[in-house]
Amino acid sequence: QNRRTKRRASEPTDTHADNSYNNSSGLPSVATLADLKKRLQLAQAKIVSAEQRFHSITERAALCSSMLLSSDDSTEHAPPPCIRVPPNASLLAVLRAKLDSTRAFSWYLWSTKLYRPVSKLLSVTFASLSIMVLWSEASMPLNHVNLSPFALFLSWLDNNSTIKANGFFFMITALIPLLYMSACVYSSLFKLSFFGPYCLRGYKQSPGVALLFNAQYLIRMQFPLGYNYLLM
Repeated sequence: QNRRTKRRASEPTDTHADNSYNNSSGLPSVATLADLKKRLQLAQAKIVSAEQRFHSITERAALCSSMLLSSDDSTEHAPPPCIRVPPNASLLAVLRAKLDSTRAFSWYLWSTKLYRPVSKLLSVTFASLSIMVLWSEASMPLNHVNLSPFALFLSWLDNNSTIKANGFFFMITALIPLLYMSACVYSSLFKLSFFGPYCLRGYKQSPGVALLFNAQYLIRMQFPLGYNYLLM
């Protein structure tokens, strides 16, 4: 019994440590180094994404603070001030300052004047398109009758002699539901987070490998989506 106890005490209890290090030299194994490199690259990608997100948030916070500080009334925000450049500045610096000022004023106009009415209009439009797409998908198995609103409207345009002469209007009308379906599918694909380091994180916050990975899936889904639209 005493020998068995000594033998059990001398045996290694941590199997992970025994696999991670070589018994002869005490150095980490190749598998351990590969795992450490993988985690290091993932951490570096997360750090770069976090830094870019932090810079975008600070830029927006600076615009909001400039709007609040430059307004006398708390209920009405003033536009951000123009970016000043020194008199001896180069032409490129002047153009860049004007571009930044135009972008800041456009963002101010969008966030204070246009955001609410445009959002309401787009919400009603997209809700109507979603209902029509779902109805078209649900009525697709019916072979003898076509109840798709898009097919009925396009057939009416095709039979109308005055509009039929203008083929450009017919193509634009047929392209609108396809663009909406593509935007829904691709935006849902890009919001998936189970791709790990290859998922998209935001504007100027994704590495090139993630862009190529998601572009590959975008191309794969383009042709089935187009075929599904033709069946509608």
